[in-house]
Amino acid sequence: MKNKNKWNRIPLDIYETYIDFCFVNDNKDFESTLKKHSEDSDMEGSYAAFFYDKKDEKRIVFNSKHLHPKIIAHESFHATHYVMEEIGEDFDINSHESFAWLNEYIFNSIHKHYLIHTQN
Repeated sequence: MKNKNKWNRIPLDIYETYIDFCFVNDNKDFESTLKKHSEDSDMEGSYAAFFYDKKDEKRIVFNSKHLHPKIIAHESFHATHYVMEEIGEDFDINSHESFAWLNEYIFNSIHKHYLIHTQN
């Protein structure tokens, strides 16, 4: 069966980038999505994964079987770290506010879709 998961995009205009994310149905969909988009096989068996795909685009895939806001927060932090690293911003006392803002924005963008996803 072909994986037909819907990818959602979080535009990060101020950083001139974006993050794509999707929710997959189960462990099998999770692993097939990773194999299709990533060359990193270390993520199999995870509940979610932030990764750069084969085209070097930022993606997060969530396994709906284990979906929970704490998993969204965890992956949002990884995404925040990588976006800020790409622009050369180190996490320190002078920059933590921009990290916090971006992390909140990524989390809220995904959480909005999570609420819709869990109601279906």
